[in-house]
Amino acid sequence: MYIGIVATTENESHQKILKNITMITNAKICRSYFCDADILVGIDSTLQYLPYYIGAKLKNVATITFMYDIRSISHTYLAALDAGRSPLEQRLRRMFSLSLVKPLLDGVLSPTRAIAATIREYTGVEPCVVYLGVDHNIYRPIPITKVRGFKAILVVATKPHITKTAVAVFRRLKTRAKLFIRGPCPAGLNDVICLPKLPEEALPRLYASADVLFYPSLHEGFGLVSLEAAACGLPVIAFSELAVMEVLGDAGLFVKPTSITEAAEVVDWALNNEELLKDLSVRGVRRAREFSWKRTAKMFYACVEKFVRL
Repeated sequence: MYIGIVATTENESHQKILKNITMITNAKICRSYFCDADILVGIDSTLQYLPYYIGAKLKNVATITFMYDIRSISHTYLAALDAGRSPLEQRLRRMFSLSLVKPLLDGVLSPTRAIAATIREYTGVEPCVVYLGVDHNIYRPIPITKVRGFKAILVVATKPHITKTAVAVFRRLKTRAKLFIRGPCPAGLNDVICLPKLPEEALPRLYASADVLFYPSLHEGFGLVSLEAAACGLPVIAFSELAVMEVLGDAGLFVKPTSITEAAEVVDWALNNEELLKDLSVRGVRRAREFSWKRTAKMFYACVEKFVRL
């Protein structure tokens, strides 16, 4: 059985899935529409993948897609805000691409049970869950001395709504703090530091330098950033979003996304509770150990066998 995998974008999560699954399963990366494989796995289901799925079907190759989320349909306004489009355009684009791709698929993978339920609700498709993993050779606690007169709050994100929400909460904090943002970052704000894009190997030291990771995402497929931060021993404060809660379990402090002021009060309380932060750090490292790319590969193979009936 030869598995081919294709990723058509530079999305960080997609590239990590591509890199780690190909490394563990010895799958080949497909760069041609007519991939020489028995099974083709696409790391998404957008129109960019349509030629690959068509090429696979013309060669009688089984096709599976990794549907990370379906937020353009389930959370249209949020997806449109992040994409800079009108909600109508965002929804129609996704529905159109899904209508073309869906008939070509033999199976759908999803990263969490929460997202699987959402996909089932909006498409009628029953996905097979494959949890993502953490590279524990990279993401691990690094001892570092913190000598400063403020709390360091870190935000690592690619979606603009996450960083905008983080800034709004930060402005209401009473604790002396600075906000460090790696991702879409508004320039020129006091005590908000915009960080450049860093290589993956540098992220553990960045996590070790902060006091908390703040991850106010309103919708996630998995929330890999929060798990990688937890693996480094960085306490995680996140919005109570279903997929992130499923992944972090008891290793995160979750805030209801109902009020910016209330969220700021919780963050203030957490920043000044050293026992809580130590407990979250220990719980995070322990929880992250449950997620490895080897486990991902086992779940991946089980799902492939379910869909293709090898």
